Formats: sequence, C-alpha cells, structure tokens
Amino acid sequence: MESYQNITINLSFKPSGEFVKNLLLKTFDFLLYNRSQIPFTVEILQHFVNKGTENDYKKIGQKHKAQQTYNNILEVKQLIDEEFFNTKSFLIIFGSTIMTAKEAIWIKFPTITNCIFPSYLNELSIQKKILLQLIQSENFKNLFSNPLSITNAFILFEQFDDENLSKGLCKIKNFKLNKSCKKYAISFNHSSDFEIFCEDLQDLNLAFEDEEVWYQSKIFIKGFNKIAESPI
Repeated sequence: MESYQNITINLSFKPSGEFVKNLLLKTFDFLLYNRSQIPFTVEILQHFVNKGTENDYKKIGQKHKAQQTYNNILEVKQLIDEEFFNTKSFLIIFGSTIMTAKEAIWIKFPTITNCIFPSYLNELSIQKKILLQLIQSENFKNLFSNPLSITNAFILFEQFDDENLSKGLCKIKNFKLNKSCKKYAISFNHSSDFEIFCEDLQDLNLAFEDEEVWYQSKIFIKGFNKIAESPI
C-alpha cells in the first residue's frame, strides 16, 4: 500500500480538547478552500449566501448552489463538534466517491488534556500560525503542486466506540483507499506525542489492510467554483 506523506505540526503547549476541536474545524475549512472545492473561504461564502441577489435566474441558481454547499459544510462541522470527544482521528477524502478517492488527508491530533486553554494565549492567532506552518511544510507544498478538480469531499471518523452512534454516521466495513489515491497525514502533536504518533501512523496503514471499520458522515460536500458576481 502506498505510504502516507507525513506533515507534522509541533505545538509548543499541551492543548485542551476545545482548542484541538476548534483547530480541526478550522483545518477542515482551510482544506475545502485550498483544495479548490469552494470558490472562497467559508467566512466569505457565508457572507455571499446571506446577501441579497438581483432577480437574475443565473445568479439565483448560483446562490442556491452556494447555499446548499454552505449548509452541508455547517452540518458536517456540527457532526464533528458532536463526535469529537469519541473520535480517535478523522479522514477527509476528495473524490467522486470514497472508493474512487483522488486524495485522502488523515488528521491525527495530540493527547488532549482537561485543562482550560491558557488565557494569556490568543487562540485565533495561534490557529492562524499553525495553518501557516501547514502551508509552509514541504509535503503540503507537494499537495498544492497537484491541482485538484471540482469533486466531492467526504469525512470519515475513527471512533473509540459505537455505543451511541450518531444518526449522522454510517458504518463502512472492508474499507480500503484505492491505490491511485494520494495520501497525506497531518499530525498536530505536542513534543510528548511524537513517538506515539509514529506508532499510530503505522497502525493506521495496518488498520486499512486489516479492513478496519470506519464511520462516514452521511452528509458530504459537493464542490463548486463558479460565481458570476462578487461575494462581497
């Protein structure tokens, strides 16, 4: 099986669960935009769907498509928010279906503490710096060098248990990524997590080969990129 290209982002502090969850949500937004599945950032997309539209059938059609995409993004993010503390890792897949994936980005987060995020740190500022590190990493530059056409975005959850499985998730048995899929692994970790992550990455490759059960969000994002009017 093709190995993952690793992207490691080291955090200088032991993060709280809420911080990691918010970072994951920001990363999801970031990947949708930077892998060309939405024409502008999620924040600008929100502004676009909320502003008025002239009585033009073409613009109305675009607004409807943008609204549908934005609503789906919100639903997926709500599911991430609800399932985060029962989830080991997330897999974002770009492709027509999960079985014909073009790219897969596995996101592994650090050991979570129960502490409150330090009040002396600016969470939004730190998130921006972390995403900047992500952009500047060599393997992420390799990802950007391969243009991705408009397709679908799916998210899969590796959970601790399925006792209280959300209605928004469905089990996927015997799941394997196709051989032609480009695979990346983003690790957000504290210094104490590095060795653990390396072991987990090896386990993940084995897990796919051993037909590990994953859980897929029933909602997916259908990419689009053509907007005739200014979003602002």
